Amino acid sequence: QKYNFSPQGYCRISIKALLLHYSKDEAECFEQVCRILACNDPSKRLIDQTFLAFESSCMTFGDLVNKYCQAAHKLMVAVSEDVLEVYSDWQRWLFGELPMVYIARVFDVFLVEGYKVLYRVALAILKFFHKVRAGQPMESDSVQQDIRAFVRDIAKSVSPERLLEKAFAIRLFSRKEIQLLQMANEKALQQKGITVKQKRQNVHLAVHAENFKSEIVSVKEMRDIWSWIPERFALCQPLLLFTTLEHGCSLSSERRRGGNKLSFFGTGECFVFRLQPEVERYEWVIIKHPELATSGSEPENHVSPASSTLSSRSLPSDPSDRLSPFLSARHFNLPSKTASMFMAGSSECIIIGGGDGQALYLDADLNHGRTSHCNTFNNQPLCSESFQISVLEVWGFRDTMNG
Repeated sequence: QKYNFSPQGYCRISIKALLLHYSKDEAECFEQVCRILACNDPSKRLIDQTFLAFESSCMTFGDLVNKYCQAAHKLMVAVSEDVLEVYSDWQRWLFGELPMVYIARVFDVFLVEGYKVLYRVALAILKFFHKVRAGQPMESDSVQQDIRAFVRDIAKSVSPERLLEKAFAIRLFSRKEIQLLQMANEKALQQKGITVKQKRQNVHLAVHAENFKSEIVSVKEMRDIWSWIPERFALCQPLLLFTTLEHGCSLSSERRRGGNKLSFFGTGECFVFRLQPEVERYEWVIIKHPELATSGSEPENHVSPASSTLSSRSLPSDPSDRLSPFLSARHFNLPSKTASMFMAGSSECIIIGGGDGQALYLDADLNHGRTSHCNTFNNQPLCSESFQISVLEVWGFRDTMNG
């Protein structure tokens, strides 16, 4: 056999080596590996078999770190020149670095429950790494090696039982939501032609000091903001779409387009933030309090795969063509509409966040605004509650690969 030493090939070889410990001979090991590779049960995705699947899984892991390990993610962004490259190691932590007594326990659960278990354990590893290494000096060129070394010596700080306990205490979204995110990331890669090994943009290249200019935020502040957005948009560069310095200060032109009807839209990937006096991000309230969504997200206690996965009947023939938005409110049984009032706009105002207040309100002349606590993001006021707008900028994403 010709071995593939790409990351997904490395994972396959590690699994083969692991299964040899359980097999009476090489033939039995070969049969077990073939069964794993041939598994086509949509509720039990086991091994990434293509570069595209592996890359999208790394992006998905980065998104999950951003949601569930915010302190660790902040550390990775601060010390690493390419945080995506750090996260691309996540399967190696499990199958290449974990001691045998640990990976044997993880692998048993993985064979029964499927891929989501791997995300759980990798997130738990990163949480423990941050707990142990926070406050200690780290060099950007050694972060990957530091994490690998920590995983190899994990027995010094964490027992197998404690690792699994931590992993299953993380209240991840349902397999359905994670699968939607995986498909969204895979589609983003396909649209940009990244179907073979190719280096992706990292946050420091996307927001480069030489080609970035803003009247409001610095390069460092924009890099912080850029590190919060979903991984699939990190494939693009920031693009200034609108500034009151050039385009004026009125929403009146929108009357010809949408009239005065005000309706909320958006998904749970929306967030609001402030940069002063200290950086603070406020995510969708359901992310930090999943118990508020009683049926759409997975409960704290472990459940069987069949109860929270997409069945083969529910998946379209080509899911990427009819992809539901990740964290769409309709996937969650929300306590009230105020939990999903992400954003709205008309010719009279722009609103972000709603319910018992508005996280951000801008008037029709883009001259005055106000901010307060709202139910959607459970945020504190982002600045003084009433303010005058000096400059307003709207930034989007520029696809540098497709022009």
